[in-house]
Amino acid sequence: PCGEGEDPYYSRREDVMGPVKKHVDQAFFVMLPFYGIDKEPERIKIIETGAFHKMVKELHACNWKELAERMDRLDRKKL
Repeated sequence: PCGEGEDPYYSRREDVMGPVKKHVDQAFFVMLPFYGIDKEPERIKIIETGAFHKMVKELHACNWKELAERMDRLDRKKL
């Protein structure tokens, strides 16, 4: 078990399984349109170069209402 406030990813790295790169890349490929990266070649380039790390935001700083609205707009476009 973890100690109070412990993040084993940093404190006990050997006890935490790393993500499978293929699945991480697929997840980023699906999520990049929500960041305004719609073109497939651009998404592939961003994933291959690791440039998405520059786009990372702290979750608490996200405007969740706006994200939900953007996701709804994208879903409506697909219909």
